[in-house]
Amino acid sequence: MKVYQSLPDGYVESNEHVVLKCEKDWIRITQVLGIFFIVFIIGFIIDSLFHLSDWDKEITGLAVTIFLCLIQRYPHELIHKGAAILLGSQRVQCSFEFGNPYAGSKDEYFDKGAYRVFALAPVILISLCCLGAWTFLLRRFFVYIWLFFSYQVATSSNDIFSARKVRKISEDILILDTGKETTVYVKKTDKKE
Repeated sequence: MKVYQSLPDGYVESNEHVVLKCEKDWIRITQVLGIFFIVFIIGFIIDSLFHLSDWDKEITGLAVTIFLCLIQRYPHELIHKGAAILLGSQRVQCSFEFGNPYAGSKDEYFDKGAYRVFALAPVILISLCCLGAWTFLLRRFFVYIWLFFSYQVATSSNDIFSARKVRKISEDILILDTGKETTVYVKKTDKKE
């Protein structure tokens, strides 16, 4: 796993249309809501079967959960930045557009393994925090923790999709992720006929 400070010789922008991020906002919104609904319903069924919480009696828990969902993107992007730094990035930065945070670099290139770690670090780390919270806190908070977990998995769907898509591409690729755009570069091969 490596982060390159500049594009190495022999790599060119991919001619294939490799979509790593959803290009249409309505597709992204539908995707997020669909994943959120499915994951939340699973949690609701688990809660109903095992009677883990009294969610209907706890307005404070719901208020805290809504607040956490509203600020979730900020730690998510900071985790992206931290993962990039741990991978060797020197110029990763966080930026904001209309209040939405983004983490990426305009001139650093991730190899396939490094990009997958960069993309999946927030969803894995936040999911482990949710698991820890449910394990060590009272079980009555299960629904709130599951609600937050559902939300963070849904909002991380592009990261999960990107990591999966990159896994299927050949080994000789580099990825430039600015936080808003992702570009794939492939190793140029000489075709002898």
